[in-house]
Amino acid sequence: YHIMVDTNPILEATPTSTLAGLPTPAAPDVSQSFLIQGLDPATTYYIVLWSEDEAGNFSPGASGSSTTGP
Repeated sequence: YHIMVDTNPILEATPTSTLAGLPTPAAPDVSQSFLIQGLDPATTYYIVLWSEDEAGNFSPGASGSSTTGP
């Protein structure tokens, strides 16, 4: 999988970059988590997650936004 984080809306259909340090994907039905560090306070971030199959095909991006605390 690939995760992009930006302070501007992410409009790409596939990832043009990805966060470093992502864990290896777990087996199906096993939940995982990843902590995004180094975010600035009082800032809105846009986050998109894509999965990628063994053939290099990407899923549609799952997106959201969040504003960090003060």
